[in-house]
Amino acid sequence: MAYTGRYALYGGAAGGGKSQCLLFDPFRQIQIESERVSRGEIPSSTGRAIFFRRTMPELREVMDRAQRWFPLIDTEMGSRGWHEQTKTWTFSCGYKYMFAQMEEDSDWIKYYGFEFTEILFDELTTFTEEQFDQLDTRLRSADPVLRDMLYIRAGTNPVGSGLEWVRRRFVEVAPPGTPVVVNIPIKVTDQGVERVVEVKREQIFIPARIEDNPSIDQAEYSATLATKPPAVRRALREGDWNVSADAFFSDLWDPAVHICKPFKIPAGWFRFRSADYGYAYPGMASVQWWAVDPEGNMVCYRA
Repeated sequence: MAYTGRYALYGGAAGGGKSQCLLFDPFRQIQIESERVSRGEIPSSTGRAIFFRRTMPELREVMDRAQRWFPLIDTEMGSRGWHEQTKTWTFSCGYKYMFAQMEEDSDWIKYYGFEFTEILFDELTTFTEEQFDQLDTRLRSADPVLRDMLYIRAGTNPVGSGLEWVRRRFVEVAPPGTPVVVNIPIKVTDQGVERVVEVKREQIFIPARIEDNPSIDQAEYSATLATKPPAVRRALREGDWNVSADAFFSDLWDPAVHICKPFKIPAGWFRFRSADYGYAYPGMASVQWWAVDPEGNMVCYRA
């Protein structure tokens, strides 16, 4: 919550308090805006946060938490604080905090007319990469103070249909806990001509662990996860991003054993190619290039 880069993912093991962390993250903006209003610098805040879950039942659980806590934090909101129809809290400084779901892949279009100063995705792997990128374009503000603290924050377990793109964009780009600057392609139109330019954005991946959350019975929760299949246990208890519960070798894959440092393949090693056509998931089709050492060990050197 102290990180000030544009993107942050808090992801990994279940029970780490990810949803709670996301729920309260916008309050650093709310506090600053409240102080600006109190000093008379602005009449009312133009800040706006939005908290996404994929479905309404999942979102309702988070909104129930907000109903318990938000009125205790801002006692001056009164009855005007919560608007049920728009699922929006309006704080006494004018800052708005929305809750929303995107059940259909194309639901991002519903929010295309908005400007947000913070966007939160709970269980990011349940969302599509397009939903993430499209909402990213809504992160902007004309206010010079808010413009310097535009954030996208996400939390997730390493399971779900979006596991691959989340791992590629957040987990694999740098060691955990390391801020990194990435180039993001952005479409711009200049004198009627559309082109793609790259902008630099700072991001971080912070691994989640059950030990991070002292508010739950860790022993009982760990015992429950211990009864699950190995792939599920590794994903939810250990926060392992290299397993997929429905993958054929999910119970066997171990990065410490199956990944080695790159090396030059000797000229005498036998080489061949293999292919997985991905009949069930055509988008996951792949081709691999292999080399076999004299002892019969196979090394995949290209995919």
